[in-house]
Amino acid sequence: MDADLKVRGILYNRIFAVNKIDTELLVDYEVWNKLTTELPADYQLPDMAALANIISVKE
Repeated sequence: MDADLKVRGILYNRIFAVNKIDTELLVDYEVWNKLTTELPADYQLPDMAALANIISVKE
């Protein structure tokens, strides 16, 4: 596989809690494929449980 292969970032929207559609954003195929294959299937950013803990500590 070409080490510099870029693909549309929208292919990886599943890991983001808020999906922003940017059809112009290109990402490194190898890096993002490795990342998404190693994450749990239900993983999302930001981690809402972690954010809730941070917010409750600040209050």
